This record gives sequence, C-alpha cells and structure tokens, in this order.
Amino acid sequence: FPSHDKGVRGAEFSQETNAIINRIREIFPDQHEDFLKHIAELSNAPAYIQESIGELIKHFSRVGERLQQSEERFRLAFEGARDGLFDWDIINDKAYFSAKFREMMGYPAEDYIDGINALTQVVHPDDLAPTMEAIQNHLQYKQPFFHYYRLRNTSGEYRHYLVKGQAVWNTEGVPTRMTGSLTDLTEDICLHRLVKEMESIAHVGAWEYNNQTDDFFQTTVAQELFCYREPKFSLENFASNFKTQECDSIVRESFQNAIKYGKSFDIEVALVPYSNSLRWLRIKADAVLEQGKLQRLVGIVMDITDAKKQENRLIRSQRRWKSIFTNISDLVTVVNIEGKILFPSVS
Repeated sequence: FPSHDKGVRGAEFSQETNAIINRIREIFPDQHEDFLKHIAELSNAPAYIQESIGELIKHFSRVGERLQQSEERFRLAFEGARDGLFDWDIINDKAYFSAKFREMMGYPAEDYIDGINALTQVVHPDDLAPTMEAIQNHLQYKQPFFHYYRLRNTSGEYRHYLVKGQAVWNTEGVPTRMTGSLTDLTEDICLHRLVKEMESIAHVGAWEYNNQTDDFFQTTVAQELFCYREPKFSLENFASNFKTQECDSIVRESFQNAIKYGKSFDIEVALVPYSNSLRWLRIKADAVLEQGKLQRLVGIVMDITDAKKQENRLIRSQRRWKSIFTNISDLVTVVNIEGKILFPSVS
C-alpha cells in the first residue's frame, strides 16, 4: 500500500482509503459495511489522525493476508494428506471432508454434509453402539478418541477404518468442533488374515526388521519358531539359539551382509528351541533399499524339520543300497522303463 506522509491531503487519503477498503473486502468478504463506512468517513479527519488510522488499516490488511496464506497452507495440507481428514462443526452438526476422505467413502464433492446423523447411517450395526459411546466419552469426558470401526461406502461395501479425532471446547466446556483423520485398514486386515491362514496351514511365520530403529516385528508363529521375543533386534542374541557353530555363522553372515550391503538371503539352519528338540528352519529375507541403503528386511520363516527328516532318511537309504550294490557278488542293475541300465553293481 502507498505510504502515509505527514500532511497528506484529504483527497489523497480518501483515494488510498478506498483502495484499502476494496482490498479488505477481498480478504474479509464478511466484514461489516458499517465498519468500512466509518473508515471512509475518516478522509475528513486531521492529517495526524489520517496517518495513524492508515497505519492501522495497513496492519489490519497485512494480518488478513497472513491469515489468508495460513488458510491456504492448511487447505493444501488438508487436501494432500494420505489419510482422509474431517472437520465437524458440532454446534451446527455439519462436517467438512477432505478430497481423500470423499474418495475413500465415495461421497459427493459438496463441502459440507450432515455430521453425526450421516455417520450413524454408514457405521456397521455391530460397531454403532461402541462408536457412539467413544464419541460421547471424548466430547463429555475428554477421553482420547482412537477408534476402530467399519463404515459402508457408497458402493455398499463395509471397510475397516482407524479413526482418530480431537475436539475443541469453549470456555464453558461445551464442545464446538472436532477434527480428525480416517485411515483405511482393510487391506492390512485382509493381509493379516491371509498370513494367519498361511501360518495355520504351513506353519510359516512372517517377520520384519527395521534397520533405522532396530524394531523387530514377528507374527506369533515366527516368535515360536525363532524362540526370540525381544521387540528390538540383537544379532548376538538372535544367533545364539542356533545349534551349531556353522549354523550360527551362517545366520550372522547372512544378516550382516543384508544390513551392510542390502543383500537378500535364503538359508536353511538348525535351531534348538526351548523344548531342546532339534528344529530346522528356512529363513528367507528380501531387502528393501532406499538410495542403495537398507531400510527394512521383510521375510518369512518356515519349519522344515519334517522335510529335513525325510531328506535324511532318503540319504541314509541311498547309502545303504549303494553299500549293497558295491559289495554284492551277484549282478544287480537298476533299469528304467525303456530298458536302459541306470546303475549296475560293481560285479
């Protein structure tokens, strides 16, 4: 805006004031016209008053522009978030949903829709009572709102969501607004169920190691097979369960190469669990890299003890028959269906 020099003339101030008033109308479209009229009437005031009021108006305008920028940043964050976001006007029972939220639920693009009434129509009947109780406890007793429930989208499908929210209360303790997020967990839950089914059928466990935090996630079966229940990964403690020095070395070398060089691995090693009965495991890991550095190891562990027993029985059987073939004095051969001799005895 133009500067206000001392001794500014009324006509110049009036022209500048009109420009500022128009700018204020753009920034604050809901501003009262009476307030703007009073500002316009100040064009006949003494110069020093005009200067003070002009500076006040410019400050007011700058605050408005900062507010506009802040709201724009909030809008961009609101619309660009991975999760669906909501803003519930509790007093008027109207809810605003981000574009991601509307996409997840299949809602139309209107800015505002009914709030709590709309929610009760889409929550799964089995989840409605605990959901309403959780909302009431948050609004009335300020208990944290962190809730899992199923919602029906416009296609009629119920999907699993994690909903987090935080209310705002006025000076009288009345909740006026609640904002929060909606995270779709359906795919994660389906994957979890698939893993559980796979575990029960094949006795296979899943695990994940975070190289940034040393967090070590395992399914129940993986914990049972590894005999390792610590939430943080320690290679020293992990490898100490394996039966022989050779197996211990294989495990250490595989994990060290994965962590240092980002190499995936697939190994078979023997382990002595809490029951002291020998167990053979197949441990497979895929390295997840970012800019050439290991971020995570994602893998499975499978109990192959029975397969190893069968393999050892087969090896012993082969050795026994080979010994017979070597030492027998008679002519003995193994012939295929085409009459070709596959294996003759020494005789």
